Amino acid sequence: MREATGGTLLMQFVIVILFVFVFFITSVIQYARVYRIKGTIVDALERAEGGVKSIDELNAVMHEAKYDGKYKICKHYDSTRKGTYYTVEIYSYFTILPRFVDLQLPVRGETRTIDTGIFFDNSDNDIFGDGSPACVTKG
Repeated sequence: MREATGGTLLMQFVIVILFVFVFFITSVIQYARVYRIKGTIVDALERAEGGVKSIDELNAVMHEAKYDGKYKICKHYDSTRKGTYYTVEIYSYFTILPRFVDLQLPVRGETRTIDTGIFFDNSDNDIFGDGSPACVTKG
């Protein structure tokens, strides 16, 4: 009887360790995927030199990067950097216990300084407006 109890406890211990290991590996993979998506969004903003004209165009960039969660993209004017730069914040979601414990970790990044770029005939076309800082958020 002692061997059966010891074997059961050892089996439960192995299952718990295996669960923690699998959770850790999937969390690292999920975070790396969201980090790569953040890089794709930053690259798209840099390629367009900040020329995002509409929410639809921004959502197209997000859809192309295969991201559909919350985000926050801000446009900053900085006189010391002599230009404009953008900060991007997206979230990586983890479920520890379904329906009880969910985590969301922010993944942040910023573009290089954009000192030249697309100039609009009408500033109403710019989704960020003329304010400093101006942000676009979803969620």
